[in-house]
Amino acid sequence: MADRHNRDIDRPRAPLPEPLPVPTVDAHAHMEIVTDAAFDSKEVEAVIAEAKSVNVDRIVQVGYSAEQSKWCVAVAEKWNTSVLAAVALHPNEAPVVADLDADLKVIEELAQHPRVRAIGETGLDYFRTPPELRKRQQDSFKWHIELAKKTNKALVIHDRDSHDDVLSVLLEVGAPEKTVFHCFSGDVAMAKLCIERGYILSFAGTLTFKNRSIASRNRFAISCAGSTSRSWKHSGTDCKHCPRHGG
Repeated sequence: MADRHNRDIDRPRAPLPEPLPVPTVDAHAHMEIVTDAAFDSKEVEAVIAEAKSVNVDRIVQVGYSAEQSKWCVAVAEKWNTSVLAAVALHPNEAPVVADLDADLKVIEELAQHPRVRAIGETGLDYFRTPPELRKRQQDSFKWHIELAKKTNKALVIHDRDSHDDVLSVLLEVGAPEKTVFHCFSGDVAMAKLCIERGYILSFAGTLTFKNRSIASRNRFAISCAGSTSRSWKHSGTDCKHCPRHGG
């Protein structure tokens, strides 16, 4: 069976872009997958240095499992002028872990750390989760929403093929003050609704995909949302899951 997070796919490192005109935060990264190394390794140090060379001076290292969230906190402690952490069980992880309660307890403990600034990535993913496991996934999402509110930290949402249910759960439970849709994949109507509710939309490498149906939809959503609000703008590479495509 393929890895539920696509960690088994070999993705070559992209060449460095031209330096950005202003200092920028990469709001969503997975450096442990890029480097396959320890949090205090030379490989991680090199990734941080490369980011700084193109004016990305801070990185939010995002969690998807209990053990990997520990790595996130450790790397944020080690590189405490460059890296912040988010911790959570990914929606693809929550339905299949052996002991969900034990893993959530780990996340709750890690969330208290001062270098942890967000709870995520959590949410719903119906692309890889069959109907019989979705209730468990939804329960995990609701739990993470409550944790974000309790700790007064941002909520980072992964939403794939589950737009209606994600929005419904946020209304049912009550969204945190800072709610981020990571790698937004909805349409213009959804973008407008999210902005009306005060959510932040994050756009990643999907904007450059050669699949024009995806790229044009997202560009239209950005254009539409941009005419409504200046406060929603957010960017994250999702390295190495959302690579930039040419063309």
